[in-house]
Amino acid sequence: RGLEAKVRAHLSAATQAALENPWSTRWHSGDVLSDLSCGIVDELGAEGFADLNYDMTRESFGPIIRPLITVALALTGRSAGTVFARVPSGASSALQNVDITWKETGARTGTLGFVYPTPIRPETEFAWRGALRALSELAGAPATVAKVELRDGHALHFDLAW
Repeated sequence: RGLEAKVRAHLSAATQAALENPWSTRWHSGDVLSDLSCGIVDELGAEGFADLNYDMTRESFGPIIRPLITVALALTGRSAGTVFARVPSGASSALQNVDITWKETGARTGTLGFVYPTPIRPETEFAWRGALRALSELAGAPATVAKVELRDGHALHFDLAW
């Protein structure tokens, strides 16, 4: 599709360097991911970015977490809530210094919250929309986002229903 070249045109020198050599450091700053996300949104739009994150979650993380989720669903019941309740512990290996919470608010509803240590861009919502769609499908109960709140510029909360 030529997406990489188009996106690179929007990126800072630091983000381009991280893409050239992703293993140059153990951990890249959230600024790199934010810059990359904005570049992708500039090319694909917000919904296209959500779709890309959906595909990435299914293809990259799906094979790793599917066996874990299958066991959890067998033990606690087949529900998207079962999957979302495990996001805080599961995402901790991929996100540093992000406080992730899950609160079940009803039999088929709950709120998943992400509190970042620094301000986040609105595009972050669409990255999570795609990932959450893929995760809920693992439960066989696709969820819908009923409401999204960006609080104080660094906290993102999703009200989910399934």
